[in-house]
Amino acid sequence: MSGNQFILILVVFLWNYGSCQGPPKVRLSGSSVPHSGRVEILHNGAYGTVCDDGWTIEATHVVCRELGFRKGETFHYDSIYGPGGGEILLDNTRCRGDEASILDCDHNTIGRHDCTHAEDIAVTCISLPITEPPPPPRERFELRLRNPNAVEPIFEGILEMQLEDDKWRTICADDWNIDAARVACGHLGFKTAYKPTAKYKNKDYKRKTMIRTSVECVGTESLLSDCEIDELEHRKYCKSRKAVALKCEPAEYGHKFSNRPNPIGTGKKPEKKPGKNNSPEVQSEQGNYNPEVRIKAGAYIGEGRVEVFHAGKWGTVCNVGWNLVSASVVCRQLGFGSAKEVVFDAGFGQGIGPVWLWNINCKGNEKSILDCYHGSWNGSSCTHYDDVGVRCNVPKHDLKKDVRIAGGRWGSEGRVEVKVDDTWGYVCGDSWDMLDALVVCRQLGLGYARQSLPSTRYYGNRPRGAMIMSEVHCTGKEWSLMDCPHTIRTNTTCSLPNARAGVICDVALPDVILDVHRLREYLYLQDLPRHLLRCAAEEGCLSEAPDNYGGSRRLIRFSSVIMNRGLAVFKPFLQRNDWVWHACHLHFHSMEVFSTYDLISRDGEKVAEGHKASFCLEDTECDPGHTKRFTCTTEQGISVNCKDNYKHSIDCQWIDITGVKSGNYILKIHVNPDRFVGETDYDNNEIQCELYYSGYSVSPGRCHYSYDL
Repeated sequence: MSGNQFILILVVFLWNYGSCQGPPKVRLSGSSVPHSGRVEILHNGAYGTVCDDGWTIEATHVVCRELGFRKGETFHYDSIYGPGGGEILLDNTRCRGDEASILDCDHNTIGRHDCTHAEDIAVTCISLPITEPPPPPRERFELRLRNPNAVEPIFEGILEMQLEDDKWRTICADDWNIDAARVACGHLGFKTAYKPTAKYKNKDYKRKTMIRTSVECVGTESLLSDCEIDELEHRKYCKSRKAVALKCEPAEYGHKFSNRPNPIGTGKKPEKKPGKNNSPEVQSEQGNYNPEVRIKAGAYIGEGRVEVFHAGKWGTVCNVGWNLVSASVVCRQLGFGSAKEVVFDAGFGQGIGPVWLWNINCKGNEKSILDCYHGSWNGSSCTHYDDVGVRCNVPKHDLKKDVRIAGGRWGSEGRVEVKVDDTWGYVCGDSWDMLDALVVCRQLGLGYARQSLPSTRYYGNRPRGAMIMSEVHCTGKEWSLMDCPHTIRTNTTCSLPNARAGVICDVALPDVILDVHRLREYLYLQDLPRHLLRCAAEEGCLSEAPDNYGGSRRLIRFSSVIMNRGLAVFKPFLQRNDWVWHACHLHFHSMEVFSTYDLISRDGEKVAEGHKASFCLEDTECDPGHTKRFTCTTEQGISVNCKDNYKHSIDCQWIDITGVKSGNYILKIHVNPDRFVGETDYDNNEIQCELYYSGYSVSPGRCHYSYDL
């Protein structure tokens, strides 16, 4: 053992045992290094293991911080450090990431599980432990605008703050200025402030105590608590005897407004317009300024991975120079308030395309992130592991007042109920899909939509109440279910009596993306006689066009490499006993339509199509430092930062173009097209390639993700 390893082990030992409070509640076992190992927890005087079902990087962070490390680096399935010897104590562990202990996360009743020790979870933490207590967090307090005549979101009124004693107090207006007003509006979730037009006396809102004054802000702070604020010993020291009145620029939020920032970003390509940095400037769903920046893959309103548009492509931002000041520029550019948190290390999953920006240095008053100083475009050594994100301050809305879920096994799943005219009722599941579920989960603050449930009959406990909402058709961009096109009708009739819609929400989901380069590398034309395609014909992989001369079919063959760049494992939505057996190919289909293939003419007509079922989701290859978990013969899935390769040589990995004329076409490939498996982002599931078919060969041209169009 080296001296450095000894010191590291000693530091971790002292950190965990130095308090003399007995053995730790969690430990890592089975490894020769202290920062990696099998997770074991203490219960009733004995250590037991944790099943890997539902485990995410958030749970890894919780365990690592509980052990004294800064955060988690990765996690490992399949008991890579050997099976534990005690009981399996935790299963279906679901963490937000901010819990103090792994036992504070949601999980099955301790000791209740359906696992074996072959599924014991292990983690690897950032190897540098915390050798000193972290600095105390900066003071934070709640703000609100008090205006009895306004409805949410309130953007004008008397500014009040709530301190640790939970009492709301006003602020003395003596030294208040426009810089402080801008910070306060950003804190409240609004883009900027108007100059104060009035200063109200305390008696106007019956608030007798003003304890803060001399608020001095630069104007670039994220929170009002970041400013220099002195306390008044007594209200008589407020010379003006007036409270701060604040008026923020109203953001167009809520279903009552038509043009509001889009919480997860737009996939539309901005139009170019001459100007600074040659950046586009048009109206966008993201706000009223340049759609040269967007946020993607966030679960909640105003959060996500930061992406910028340059040279005709969307790309990401590296963590070099990224801070709250830079993040606040992005938030305000998108129509939100200031940034309340910056996210590092691909916390919203890895992006695709170039890593455009790095070494960012913003003053805080820029209108666009591209106005800030930054390094040369795509000139860093950053990778997508360094992608940054942001969580913006957004105005408070009572989004939960007209929707709720009930009857589920957990608080994050259940039947969807809506409130219409003070009456709660159910939603018909006939047209219910993942985009509808996505809106409900976001609206309730429950994260992403893992699954949409057209029927919830298996929840039991026969529900009471009428079916009052039907024909829901969300795009996934809405902030409230009531924003979506829908029909309200008393005693709505559905196709099935138990077709009450439901949702299963989760804080972490996968994100599958096609590898464009591998597609272009293996794309060619092949003629095969029909008698060699019997199994493919049974699965509907051949077109209805007549055979070529000699009974052959003409196929465009290609490889599809699917990467999981999200936050959780991509697994089939059907349980194994529901998979469909195909006797000709002698395998099961875990998903009947895993991807679709279309050949589109220049005038938009579909001239040929194909599809690929999923018979083997597995980890063909993984990034360095990540372990393969899934194989065809055991459990199917694609691990985070691993890839599944559907080779060009297998059946149905083609489009049958028999009878198609020569010419220029677009090849469109769409993974998870029906959104049966929940993801953090669906906009990156489709790619399009220019294709020239000469009649004898095919030549691919430029390929791009559809959201770059």
